[in-house]
Amino acid sequence: MNVTKLGNDEACNYESTEETSWGCIHTGIATVWNPQNAEYYHYNNQETVDITNAYDGTIHLDVKHHFSDYEKYYDGDHSIRGILSIFVNNQLMGEYAHKQNKNTDTHLGTGTNPDYVGNYLVTVECDNQCNCQVNKANY
Repeated sequence: MNVTKLGNDEACNYESTEETSWGCIHTGIATVWNPQNAEYYHYNNQETVDITNAYDGTIHLDVKHHFSDYEKYYDGDHSIRGILSIFVNNQLMGEYAHKQNKNTDTHLGTGTNPDYVGNYLVTVECDNQCNCQVNKANY
């Protein structure tokens, strides 16, 4: 996930080591490891973005699926979807994920599948009272 504020060049993402000037702190990287072989361990890693000042601004949360060569070995990997939960002032504004890719595997025999939709953009627009609207678009 890469988070930006309209009108500001600073990005808030897994490479960020400090809070941005507009109050964004990023921790973790969302990961799902759910192998078919029961002898392997399973894990899920959480990713968190905390924005302390979204007043009178527009925030873009760009969420992208990162393809892995491991995916081509697992049936059903296309059905795993991470959930992005948006909270404003401790109130859940919505939960978002990429579209369901029914029967559209992440990989073809020759590489990644261009028909797999794993990216989306969530836009959070807040006024000077921190009343916010949230919109999502797949791409």
